[in-house]
Amino acid sequence: MLFGFVTQEKFSLPSDNISLTQVKSSKFLGIYVDEQLTWNEHINNISIKIAKSIGVIFRIVYLLPSNIRLNLYYSLIYSYLSYCNIAWASNYTSRLKRFSVLQRRAVRIVARRSPTSHAINKFYDLRILVF
Repeated sequence: MLFGFVTQEKFSLPSDNISLTQVKSSKFLGIYVDEQLTWNEHINNISIKIAKSIGVIFRIVYLLPSNIRLNLYYSLIYSYLSYCNIAWASNYTSRLKRFSVLQRRAVRIVARRSPTSHAINKFYDLRILVF
């Protein structure tokens, strides 16, 4: 587990004499918490998962009707963007830019638009909240 003691490498809890070591990051309830609360590891891991999901949707998008494509977006991509974002989304926009780029790519694929087209109109048409 991750504890906020930065000054010591090892320490013991006074009540139980349990020796704990400090770690750089730890996964807790599906969120990667790092020692400085920058959320970089969480953002990297979630970005990789979203990119893989976009690849899956891209491979089968031509076979599916629009309502199924939208359901796939909500189940494979939106769930990662919305899970516990109250904790990690209040971050610098430069760190969160990867999510907005991935979300726009996913919306273009779901709407079957070209990769260079504007996605903002499709957000409104599909009633998807912009990250």
